Amino acid sequence: MFSWDSVLNATSYQLLYRELGNVGWINVYEGTDNFVVFSPAAGTWEFTVRARNAGGYGDYAPAIVVNVPEPLSPPTNVSVTWNPMSSTRTSINFTEHGPTDTIDVWQSLVAVGDPAGTYSFAGNFPAISPIRMGGVPNQRIYVYLIAKNSTQESEPSSIAYCDNV
Repeated sequence: MFSWDSVLNATSYQLLYRELGNVGWINVYEGTDNFVVFSPAAGTWEFTVRARNAGGYGDYAPAIVVNVPEPLSPPTNVSVTWNPMSSTRTSINFTEHGPTDTIDVWQSLVAVGDPAGTYSFAGNFPAISPIRMGGVPNQRIYVYLIAKNSTQESEPSSIAYCDNV
C-alpha cells in the first residue's frame, strides 16, 4: 500500500511510477484518497505523488525507490523415500530455487494405496535437501513443500508420495 500525508485544500492526488532510470512516468492513481493498493511487477521502481486543488497540480514529492524482488519459486524435483532402518525414516529430497531460507513441509498420512486426505503442517526446516524426519510405518505419506525467506513465501510445490512399508 502506498500512502502519503494529506495536503490542506487538496481536491485530489496523482501517484505516478516508472522503472528506475526511465524517463516516462506511468499514472497509477488519480483520486481523492491519500493511499492506494498497487502491486508493481518485479523490478526497481520510482514513485512520486502530487496534490491538486482548484488552482491545478502542485509540485511532485521527491521520488522514492522501491525494489520488488522476483517471486520466490517453489521447490522442484520433490521426492519422498522411506528407510525403516533409520530413526529419521522419511527423507524428502528437493531442489530449491532463489533465496530460500526455510522449507515448510505439509503432509497427509493415509492407508497405503489411498489418495491424499487432509494435509497438516509437519514442520519448518532449513532449506537443505534432504529433509529427514520421522514417519509412520505401513502408511502412505503425501507431501508438498513451501519455500520461505524473510520477505516471501512460494506457491506450494508439486505433491510427492511414498509408501512407508
